Amino acid sequence: MLIQNGIVENYRTLRQELGAEGHHFASDTDTEVIVHLIEGYLQRGHDLLAAVRHTLRRIEGAQAVVVMSSLEPDRIVAARLGNAGGVTVGLGEGEMFLASDMPAILEHTAR
Repeated sequence: MLIQNGIVENYRTLRQELGAEGHHFASDTDTEVIVHLIEGYLQRGHDLLAAVRHTLRRIEGAQAVVVMSSLEPDRIVAARLGNAGGVTVGLGEGEMFLASDMPAILEHTAR
């Protein structure tokens, strides 16, 4: 699962590359390009964190992403690239929160 805020400026080029490699797209969105890039790195044996890092090096534009995979169900990867909105991590009692900005989680935690 991927949540993305931003625009992949080179998504058309990446989409063509991925299509040539045999990837099939269900939409025409730039977000789906990110998913397919991550999938490719996972299939090459990278763990989720490495797959996201490699993917972010390939895309152009400001991004904030949150990624989860059934291959690593206990891990969530969040990242910000460029001048996209923020990524805020909040600590609760036995729980953690991710948000695009601090006010979104203040009602749940101040840490």
